[in-house]
Amino acid sequence: MINLTNIGKQLTGFIRENSPLTVEEMCPITLAILCYRFTTYDITEATAGERDDWEQLLMKMDSGNVEPKAWLQTVLLNSADLYRDRVEMFDLYDRVTQVMYRLPKGDFCTHYVMLIGECSKDYCSTVLRSVLFNYILRTHGSRLLELVPYEVRRLMSQIVQRTIRGREDLRLYDPFCGVGSLALSVMKHNKGAIRDAVLKDVATLQTDMARLNLIVNGLDGFELRNEDFLNDEWVLRERYDVIASMPAWSLRRRIEPIKLGELPSRYPEFGELPYDYAVIIRALESLKENGMMVLAMPIGVLSQTGIGEDVRLRIIAHRDLRAVIEMPVNLLYSTSVAFALLVFQHNERREDVMMINAKSLFEKQGRLNRMSLVNVGQIVRCYATGREEVGLARRVSYGEIANHLYNLLPSQYVNDRRLEQRALEEKVQKINELTEKMKELTREHNAYLRQLGLPELEV
Repeated sequence: MINLTNIGKQLTGFIRENSPLTVEEMCPITLAILCYRFTTYDITEATAGERDDWEQLLMKMDSGNVEPKAWLQTVLLNSADLYRDRVEMFDLYDRVTQVMYRLPKGDFCTHYVMLIGECSKDYCSTVLRSVLFNYILRTHGSRLLELVPYEVRRLMSQIVQRTIRGREDLRLYDPFCGVGSLALSVMKHNKGAIRDAVLKDVATLQTDMARLNLIVNGLDGFELRNEDFLNDEWVLRERYDVIASMPAWSLRRRIEPIKLGELPSRYPEFGELPYDYAVIIRALESLKENGMMVLAMPIGVLSQTGIGEDVRLRIIAHRDLRAVIEMPVNLLYSTSVAFALLVFQHNERREDVMMINAKSLFEKQGRLNRMSLVNVGQIVRCYATGREEVGLARRVSYGEIANHLYNLLPSQYVNDRRLEQRALEEKVQKINELTEKMKELTREHNAYLRQLGLPELEV
């Protein structure tokens, strides 16, 4: 039986005992070796066992003729032919192997490669490979590599699916792709509609891992660019059918206005903008006339005054905002910042916005909160049907939004009594825990009182 937790423990334990690199620092190397393992497996299958590059690698590393670390580095640097001569793969492995100089000499690399081979031997199908690859990505690189949680990816993917239903030959765009987990989910949920994708990220490591992630998952209709979407020299040259993204949030800088490009600007009135609002405006500029977009943004952009109020006024004036979904706190691996999903659709010319207050749709799991598939289904149903639900969803007219100074916080318009009930239950639970702790300390104190022959306290 396949046991992901056991695999994670084996790799983690081996790294901590034998490598000067941390588990997170080893994550790109681990995934590169794993991707190479899967590809050699396919070649062995295709050649009926006549060619087994993985076994050849193990024999060379265990021969004692050459330092194992050098063999592994050489193999990875020359493995571009395994990926249909992708030049990008050579560049990727070049960057990955640059950190190998910190690995210890001797048998570490040999034993680690053999351990990865043993852990991955049962992962023959694309689905199983994806499960293993993403498990390691999440558990070993979650703080080093930006990863969108599963329930958030699923929710955004289903929103895209319900919005573009009946359309085909569409192009997906994610200007903040991270390791490609969100784009991968959207493409899988919309196979018949989305033909290819353009993914960008300013961090080279993120795009490297995104390339491995997409290849392991059997996708090749994508273009990865190591670019900064908020570069001050940014010019609008291309528009897309679908945009789905979770940007990096709240950098303390202002972004220059969009420079005149080959396409007309929809928001020419804006000059410099704070980071979060610049993300929204540039993403809206990048959307085709009949395109749709879902963005995950920090909650602050929905209610900030000053320039924020002006930006929201302009967005409302374009009548493209279709829904705002306020998400539960503490869903993300690297931050507890509250956030919301903003859904846009050009040429809808709607007169109201679906406000969905999903703050209470979660269950606690350790230090993080988690949404169930039932919770995700509730949100998607309200969004797709436009049906109002007490305490969860309500259609709010643009006039009412204007009366609230263009505040777009769903909790401003939808009163969720479940959240109040949950807060009360949490307080009661805390009181009970403190009561039990007090009783335990009292019993401990009474033991000392008995030794001294003094009267005991009442428990």
